[in-house]
Amino acid sequence: MVAQLARSFSTLLACLLALAALIAPAAHGLAQAAPGGQATAQASDLGAARPAAIDALAYFRQKVIATGEAGSYFGLAVALSADGNTALVGAPIEDVGANANQGAAYLFTRSGGLWTLQQKLVAADGAGGDEFGHAVALSGDTALVSAHLDDGGQGSVYVYVRSGAVWSQQQKLTATSAAANDAFGGSVALSGDTALVGVWQDD
Repeated sequence: MVAQLARSFSTLLACLLALAALIAPAAHGLAQAAPGGQATAQASDLGAARPAAIDALAYFRQKVIATGEAGSYFGLAVALSADGNTALVGAPIEDVGANANQGAAYLFTRSGGLWTLQQKLVAADGAGGDEFGHAVALSGDTALVSAHLDDGGQGSVYVYVRSGAVWSQQQKLTATSAAANDAFGGSVALSGDTALVGVWQDD
């Protein structure tokens, strides 16, 4: 399997090198693989340099990893801000202290092409089995994180707001006609000041 992947990548890189050479044609040109899997073509024409670069790993630029334990289902739910610089990642099976499967969510921000952890979110009143982080949504400086098994499976959704670089819980949403096992927060969506919450097990 590894050998097959290596051959596939080599074929892809060769195609990219050929494409790079076509992008920057010249009587004297050079196409080569640069560190990091980037194909680069450099050509000279009448004394002018015309570089062209194609990133062969454009969709695998960085892997973000939480500080939680293995088996937390980190990445089960994800959301990305409209400007592409803030990411929210749920880890609903993460243990918090002695509370198994309480869940957590992680906020990452991008600066200069590098993603870093900005803050870890946990429910202030969380309990074991809540699965906080099962569904997430992000819009501007507001985030939604669901705990669809909170309070005997009734479920809830937490609203967080960012001020500067700090996210704080603003409100906890629950259904007015909540019942056990409704799973309020099975799915969530957010647009500006409007939130949409799915209750997928409601009668």
